[in-house]
Amino acid sequence: MIAQNTTNKHTNLTRSYLYNHDCSDSLTFICQVGCPEAFQRIGNHCYMQSEDFGIPHLTWQEARDYCTSLSVPEGYHADLAILGLPDQDDYLFMDIFVTNAPRQWLGAFLESECHYKWIDGRELSSQSIYWPDLEPFCGVWKSVIISPSSTRPYLATEYETNVYPFICQIFQNDADFHQAKIY
Repeated sequence: MIAQNTTNKHTNLTRSYLYNHDCSDSLTFICQVGCPEAFQRIGNHCYMQSEDFGIPHLTWQEARDYCTSLSVPEGYHADLAILGLPDQDDYLFMDIFVTNAPRQWLGAFLESECHYKWIDGRELSSQSIYWPDLEPFCGVWKSVIISPSSTRPYLATEYETNVYPFICQIFQNDADFHQAKIY
């Protein structure tokens, strides 16, 4: 078990974390696996919605830079939220964060003509169930937002210089996680 103090450079709040412990041993304190302050747990993942904290709307790259600057426990990093992970409940994510929210940046971008990728390096297929008809709009708009609708939330392409709220997600550090950049 390892203890760590972290300070969020945006709020100046210091938190102490215990991690790398499965909470199965008898302990003299309450052991709870949870998310850092400002993050909400959905299934096995922790998310933060910028609108909940009055953070100004940002461009895609500014939003990504904000997420990656957040203080999280050692062994983890934060970035823009992504969909489609095997242990992720995308429908619950959308119900909680998207249904009654404005359009928000997610961690997907145009890598090359009509070839979109998630920031973890996985392909975001143009045939994905998350795209509505006529999307993705290839070649012009380089970044991806998630948008509410009366039927179901959907992904849409957008100019990366427009400003929107965003959703951050915490990821465990992994050699397979690619730190992609949009250009």
